[in-house]
Amino acid sequence: MYQGEDLKELLSLLKGISDDIIVYTGYKYQELNSASFEDISVLIDGEYIEELNDNTLLRGSSNQNVYVLDETKSDKYSSYFSTESNKIQNFFTSDGVVSVGIHKPNF
Repeated sequence: MYQGEDLKELLSLLKGISDDIIVYTGYKYQELNSASFEDISVLIDGEYIEELNDNTLLRGSSNQNVYVLDETKSDKYSSYFSTESNKIQNFFTSDGVVSVGIHKPNF
Protein backbone atom coordinates (compact mmCIF):
# COMPACT_ATOMS: atom_id res chain seq x y z
CA MET A 1 0.00 0.00 0.00
CA TYR A 2 1.24 3.43 -0.82
CA GLN A 3 0.28 4.86 2.59
CA GLY A 4 0.77 1.89 4.89
CA GLU A 5 1.99 3.91 7.88
CA ASP A 6 -0.89 6.38 7.57
CA LEU A 7 -3.35 3.50 7.28
CA LYS A 8 -1.90 1.90 10.40
CA GLU A 9 -2.37 5.18 12.29
CA LEU A 10 -5.95 5.54 11.02
CA LEU A 11 -6.78 1.94 11.96
CA SER A 12 -5.47 2.54 15.46
CA LEU A 13 -7.83 5.52 15.82
CA LEU A 14 -10.77 3.61 14.34
CA LYS A 15 -10.15 0.75 16.76
CA GLY A 16 -11.21 3.18 19.51
CA ILE A 17 -14.62 3.43 17.83
CA SER A 18 -15.13 -0.16 16.66
CA ASP A 19 -13.36 -3.47 17.11
CA ASP A 20 -14.74 -4.74 13.79
CA ILE A 21 -12.94 -3.03 10.90
CA ILE A 22 -13.25 -4.09 7.27
CA VAL A 23 -10.61 -2.91 4.80
CA TYR A 24 -10.92 -3.07 1.02
CA THR A 25 -7.77 -2.98 -1.08
CA GLY A 26 -7.07 -3.29 -4.76
CA TYR A 27 -3.89 -5.16 -3.87
CA LYS A 28 -3.71 -8.92 -3.48
CA TYR A 29 -3.32 -10.23 0.07
CA GLN A 30 0.07 -11.77 -0.77
CA GLU A 31 1.41 -8.36 -1.89
CA LEU A 32 0.67 -6.65 1.44
CA ASN A 33 2.79 -6.28 4.56
CA SER A 34 0.98 -8.34 7.19
CA ALA A 35 2.36 -6.07 9.94
CA SER A 36 -0.45 -3.64 9.07
CA PHE A 37 -3.17 -6.24 9.73
CA GLU A 38 -3.29 -6.19 13.53
CA ASP A 39 -6.34 -3.88 13.75
CA ILE A 40 -8.18 -5.30 10.72
CA SER A 41 -11.02 -7.77 11.26
CA VAL A 42 -11.70 -8.50 7.60
CA LEU A 43 -9.61 -7.79 4.52
CA ILE A 44 -11.12 -7.84 1.03
CA ASP A 45 -8.44 -7.91 -1.63
CA GLY A 46 -8.24 -7.52 -5.37
CA GLU A 47 -9.23 -4.96 -7.94
CA TYR A 48 -12.93 -4.19 -8.36
CA ILE A 49 -14.08 -5.20 -11.85
CA GLU A 50 -17.60 -4.03 -12.75
CA GLU A 51 -18.18 -6.93 -15.18
CA LEU A 52 -17.54 -9.38 -12.32
CA ASN A 53 -20.02 -7.77 -9.92
CA ASP A 54 -22.23 -10.75 -9.10
CA ASN A 55 -23.87 -9.29 -5.97
CA THR A 56 -21.79 -11.44 -3.62
CA LEU A 57 -21.70 -10.44 0.05
CA LEU A 58 -19.03 -7.91 1.00
CA ARG A 59 -17.21 -8.25 -2.32
CA GLY A 60 -17.72 -5.86 -5.18
CA SER A 61 -16.70 -8.42 -7.79
CA SER A 62 -16.16 -12.18 -7.84
CA ASN A 63 -12.39 -11.91 -8.34
CA GLN A 64 -12.01 -10.43 -4.86
CA ASN A 65 -11.26 -12.56 -1.80
CA VAL A 66 -12.47 -12.18 1.79
CA TYR A 67 -10.01 -12.89 4.60
CA VAL A 68 -11.28 -12.93 8.18
CA LEU A 69 -8.10 -11.92 10.00
CA ASP A 70 -9.53 -11.59 13.51
CA GLU A 71 -10.25 -15.16 14.61
CA THR A 72 -12.62 -13.92 17.32
CA LYS A 73 -14.91 -12.75 14.50
CA SER A 74 -14.85 -16.04 12.52
CA ASP A 75 -18.20 -17.33 13.82
CA LYS A 76 -19.85 -13.94 13.28
CA TYR A 77 -18.76 -13.78 9.64
CA SER A 78 -19.53 -17.45 8.98
CA SER A 79 -23.07 -16.81 10.17
CA TYR A 80 -23.27 -13.58 8.17
CA PHE A 81 -22.23 -15.29 4.94
CA SER A 82 -24.77 -18.09 5.42
CA THR A 83 -27.77 -15.94 6.36
CA GLU A 84 -27.48 -12.42 4.94
CA SER A 85 -27.88 -10.72 1.58
CA ASN A 86 -26.32 -7.53 0.24
CA LYS A 87 -27.86 -4.39 1.66
CA ILE A 88 -27.31 -0.72 0.98
CA GLN A 89 -27.49 1.83 3.79
CA ASN A 90 -28.43 5.42 2.97
CA PHE A 91 -27.34 8.21 5.30
CA PHE A 92 -28.86 11.66 4.89
CA THR A 93 -26.51 14.60 5.33
CA SER A 94 -26.85 18.34 4.95
CA ASP A 95 -25.36 17.96 1.45
CA GLY A 96 -27.54 15.09 0.28
CA VAL A 97 -27.43 11.31 0.65
CA VAL A 98 -24.46 9.01 1.19
CA SER A 99 -25.07 5.45 0.02
CA VAL A 100 -22.89 2.81 1.70
CA GLY A 101 -22.51 -0.74 0.48
CA ILE A 102 -22.02 -2.61 -2.76
CA HIS A 103 -24.73 -1.94 -5.28
CA LYS A 104 -26.20 -4.63 -7.51
CA PRO A 105 -24.83 -4.88 -11.05
CA ASN A 106 -26.05 -2.23 -13.49
CA PHE A 107 -27.23 0.06 -10.68
